[in-house]
Amino acid sequence: MNRRVPATLVAAMLLLAACESAPVVGPTGQPIDATSPPARAGSAPPSTEQPTIDLASIIVAPEAPPAGMQHDESGSGRDALTMLIISGRGAEFDALDGFVDARWATFSGDAGALLSLAMAFNDSLTGDVAFHRFARELSDDDGYGFGTLDRAALGFEGVCDTGANPAHDGLIETICIWREGSLVLIAGGPMPPDDLKAIADAMDARLP
Repeated sequence: MNRRVPATLVAAMLLLAACESAPVVGPTGQPIDATSPPARAGSAPPSTEQPTIDLASIIVAPEAPPAGMQHDESGSGRDALTMLIISGRGAEFDALDGFVDARWATFSGDAGALLSLAMAFNDSLTGDVAFHRFARELSDDDGYGFGTLDRAALGFEGVCDTGANPAHDGLIETICIWREGSLVLIAGGPMPPDDLKAIADAMDARLP
């Protein structure tokens, strides 16, 4: 036997359905996504853009070469990832995640030679991975073979060491690699260690 539903109950059910289908609006009459938590007063949506960093201002400027040297070449882009690599693992470095850009300059003369390089990654995590991979290139036997690296007071973490470059007939080079946030910096070449470290210190001082 059919039972009649009271008219008041039907009215309540229709009102509830209308409320559920109607958009939720704020004080200004604009629709609000009721499934998302409310934003805190005065807060802005998080930005996914990376801050713009002038990498060219960090490296040794081509127009200001170290004493006893002249500017040879400058460049930018992904080629910088493999400039220091002698281990045969170039493809591993070229495939590093999060690479954004790089600037580099090389110099040479009676005082020796220098590579000054600044690389930007998309966050500190990918920068950290890159830093440790470059440090491994210095320490491993299939790379420069420097062994345990000397810690350096550069950036958030850094290393500097001196040794024979097996890819250049045992040429003695000093190389510093360090990281600050998402930036990885390199200064290296066959020149007196104190002079190289002074150049690395100057690059570090120009970090944003």
